Amino acid sequence: MNRKRTLGRKLLASAGAGALGLLGVVGLASTAMAADPGNIDPDETGSLTIHKHLGLPTDLANNGTQLADDALDPDDNPPAEKVEFKLQQVGVINSGGTCVALNPAVAGDWDAIQAATSPLVTGTTEGDYCVAADKGTQETNASGVVTFTPLDLGFYYVTEGADNGGNNIVKKTAPFFVTVPFPSYAGTSPTAERVWTYDVHVYPKNQAAEVPTKTISDTPSKYAVGATVVWTIDAVVPTLADDDSFTQGSVYDQLDSRLTFKSSKVYVDGTEVTDASVVTKPAENATGTLTWSFVDPAGLALLKANQGKTITVELTTEVNATIGDGQIENAPGTPGNGYGSSFNDVPTPGDETPVTLWGQLVVNKQDNSTPAKPLKDAEFKVFEKSAATCPTEAPATGAVATGTSNADGVVQWDASDPASSPLGLWIGNWDKKTDVPVSPSKDYCVYETKVPAGYTGTTGAQVATITPGSTTPVAITVTNAQKDVPDLPETGANGTRLMIIGGSALVLIAGGLFLARRRQEQQ
Repeated sequence: MNRKRTLGRKLLASAGAGALGLLGVVGLASTAMAADPGNIDPDETGSLTIHKHLGLPTDLANNGTQLADDALDPDDNPPAEKVEFKLQQVGVINSGGTCVALNPAVAGDWDAIQAATSPLVTGTTEGDYCVAADKGTQETNASGVVTFTPLDLGFYYVTEGADNGGNNIVKKTAPFFVTVPFPSYAGTSPTAERVWTYDVHVYPKNQAAEVPTKTISDTPSKYAVGATVVWTIDAVVPTLADDDSFTQGSVYDQLDSRLTFKSSKVYVDGTEVTDASVVTKPAENATGTLTWSFVDPAGLALLKANQGKTITVELTTEVNATIGDGQIENAPGTPGNGYGSSFNDVPTPGDETPVTLWGQLVVNKQDNSTPAKPLKDAEFKVFEKSAATCPTEAPATGAVATGTSNADGVVQWDASDPASSPLGLWIGNWDKKTDVPVSPSKDYCVYETKVPAGYTGTTGAQVATITPGSTTPVAITVTNAQKDVPDLPETGANGTRLMIIGGSALVLIAGGLFLARRRQEQQ
């Protein structure tokens, strides 16, 4: 560019005026005025620099000049990286059917420049606008800046393209025209000195959706499978420009297959919205992508009236018996892949993954035989271990689940219908998956509350430490011994032996008496 040439011309003019003043030459005033003309320099080249920031303030000078470095707060107005901008030089079809670029340095071209309306409409007949040159498409850098240089003096059309940087832009900058040079004013006042700016800086305003958040209830409705878990999605309604409107608005979620959707509530700025003509909600047991949509026109009008306010969706899900790895999470993503919000058809995924952890318990019942035999009809209850030790006796209330052993000795739990084994048990809920401990677990107290007839029951509780997953469920084996009974009378070999001994003694005694009697008779 020829900025040095302009500066040199000014310096030469100044020096010349001073010399003439010293010499006392007539015509000093007119010479000084001619030294700094206001005309466009046709020999100049220029540039266009686009600064892409989110949520720009409305009080910017916006006069084609570059703002001071501290004019924008990087926290309130962060730069948008990897946003595409396309630049086209605009011309008009001449009588010969050729597209001739418009030139601000040509007085006759200003009628066409000032009459242009966005979006650009091109044609093929004389007088129609046309694209004289395609200056390419570029992405903004990490500072949100893209520069097209060098540029001939001309009339240009700028179009914002794809957001490849994940900036969650809800409303793109509308296509706009810009001249190089640009008619600017010095300083901050529109009434200040008018100048021509060859290196043009523009600050198109964009609004981005805030990243939605999702949290999980501290505890489920109960600690066994079949429990309900409440998840809460919060999404802030973007703030649009005064002349912009919402064309679409929704909150969406894709549940883990181990969760069954039951019901939901929607709040806008703390007030529940129940009218289906304003917000539509998924039906109970719905599957796939769950969507809470704001219906046009009432729902979109509600969004417009609540810009900057929070939409809250509370959804209740049921944990089914398929535990898998035990880490039942709800990750952010685009529709069909996670949860988030969408405004004007721009999905914005969340940024955290809440998780609920579950494990499994198996209880087997057997006798003390060798080998052991299974026992049926033994009853068990499971309680949360809420103290340092389990109570000696099973509490009267508060059982997490109750089960009865079947013919195979495996306890079937009433947490499911029909009763089944293993028993799925809750371990913990976390709003952020990254906050889950390295080795998460939860302890439960297991009591035998009814013993099969003829067997001696166990005393106290067994502690089951539940860890996530179903591939290696926690297993407890409870063994019962047969009860003792009074001794039966002695029979068999010992009794026979006594009878023989007794009989032999009687024979011997009888023999002795016989011999004694014979002896007496012989005397």
